[in-house]
Amino acid sequence: MKITTTLFLVFFCSLSIYAQKKFLPEHESFIFYNVAYIAFADAPSGTEQGWWSVSNDFGVMFESSWSEKGGLAYGLSYSFQNFRNNHLVSTNLNTGAGLYQLASDTSFEVSRQSYQYLYLPLELRFRSKKNEKGRFYRFYLGARGGVRTTGSSSISRVNSQVRFYKLDDVSRFRADAYLKIGYGNTSLYAFYALTPLYDKGDILSEDGSRSSSLQNIRPMGIGLSFMF
Repeated sequence: MKITTTLFLVFFCSLSIYAQKKFLPEHESFIFYNVAYIAFADAPSGTEQGWWSVSNDFGVMFESSWSEKGGLAYGLSYSFQNFRNNHLVSTNLNTGAGLYQLASDTSFEVSRQSYQYLYLPLELRFRSKKNEKGRFYRFYLGARGGVRTTGSSSISRVNSQVRFYKLDDVSRFRADAYLKIGYGNTSLYAFYALTPLYDKGDILSEDGSRSSSLQNIRPMGIGLSFMF
């Protein structure tokens, strides 16, 4: 995980320095950062979403402008997505199969699933004319396709903390739709996963009496986007 993150940051910095000299759009800043609260849409009954579930996205965007009021943008981004909830995600040490269970907050302190994705975003951009300060309103409709580079689940209890890395039921690829509406360098940002987080598997209720499909879970988020 550390190696993947370090390599991306080195590549990101090198690309930024080069691209700012060659491809910086006239109408928009080059580097963006998104921060959002994230949760599960269509989550199984009994799911409790943690308030400190956050995604952080860093990326660069190029733009092919058709006028001052719009253009088509494309780029590269890296996303850190951390979900906190009452899903206990672990691995059967004998078979290697994923284990998923809903639990009450008295049986654990923190349960978190962490995923990192490399995305290729594409945006259809519309904006107003610049005012005297060079600022404008924006409406950006985007989509991004990505591949999961790493993932893990951690479960913390009073006297222990265990992290699991073998999460075979998590989908390897992701596709999201997103929207940015803002003014100046700041925008409201929201995304919704077009593909499910898991491609198979079921999650059991706490007493094991019923199960729900994991394939209905789709991440979504709302937050802010900043341009630099």
